[in-house]
Amino acid sequence: MFILQNPKDLFYFAHKCEAIPPTDCFYGHTHGHCEVLFFVRGNASFNIEGKIFKLSPLDIVLIPPRHYHCLILDDLSPYERYVLEIPLLRCPPGSDAVFESPRIFSIAENKSLIGIFERAEAYYTLLPPDDFERSAELLAEECLLLLKADLHAGTTSHSYDPLTLRLLRFINANLSEPLSVAGLAEHFFLSKSHIQNVFLRNMRIGIKSYIVQKKMALAKDLLAHGEQPSEVAAHLGYDDYTTFYKNFKKHCKESPRTFLGKFREKAGSA
Repeated sequence: MFILQNPKDLFYFAHKCEAIPPTDCFYGHTHGHCEVLFFVRGNASFNIEGKIFKLSPLDIVLIPPRHYHCLILDDLSPYERYVLEIPLLRCPPGSDAVFESPRIFSIAENKSLIGIFERAEAYYTLLPPDDFERSAELLAEECLLLLKADLHAGTTSHSYDPLTLRLLRFINANLSEPLSVAGLAEHFFLSKSHIQNVFLRNMRIGIKSYIVQKKMALAKDLLAHGEQPSEVAAHLGYDDYTTFYKNFKKHCKESPRTFLGKFREKAGSA
C-alpha cells in the first residue's frame, strides 16, 4: 500500500486497505479536481450527487470536478481501493471527456487498466521515492488515456431519491444566489425539517454543508482564473465578504488571497 501526495498541484495517488473499515472516515466531500477510484474489494455503494451506485469488485468510479461524492459502507468487510486525483489541466489532451459525467463500470476484463495499478504497487516497492513519484505520474496519464479509449463501457445502474435530485439540481443551478434552507423550503413548498431530513438521509451531509462545499469548490476555480476575492464573494451570492472569507478559510485551510497568491506565483514561474 502507498500514498503519494503533491499538495502544490493537488496530484494524489494512493492504494489503501482497511481490514475493518472505520465507518466515520469516509465523509462526503467536494473538490475541484478529477478523481478515479478503483474498487478492489469490499461491500459498499457510492453516492455521486445523489445517485447511488452499488459497487462490485474491480469497478472503476469516475468523478468529475466539483461533484459531491460519498462512500456508503454496507457492512464492515475489508475495504480496498486505489484512488487517483489529478487537476483537469494536467489530464492528457482529450482525456477530459472521461470526466464529462459520473460513471461507474467494471474493468474485470481490461487487463491493461488493472495492470496500471499492479505496476504502481510494484514500482512503490522497487523504486526510490523520487523515481516512484515520476513513474506514478506517468502511470496516471496512461490510466486516463486508457479510460478515454474505454468510454463506451457500460455504466452500473443507480438509484436515487426524486426530492433529493430536485434539490441538488436547484442548488447547483443557483450557486450564484444566497441559498438557504428556508429559501429552498419555500421554493419547493415543503417544511425545512422535511427537506433537511430527506437530504441528510440520502446524501450523508446536511444541506448547509453541501451548499458551502459546492460554493467553495467553485470559488477556488474562480480564483484560479484570476478573479479577485471580493469579486468571487459577490459572484457566489454572499452579501458580505466576511462570511465568504470565514467559509473559505474553514473549508480550504487558507485565506482566499493566499490561495490566489499561490496560483499567481505558480503562473509567474511557469
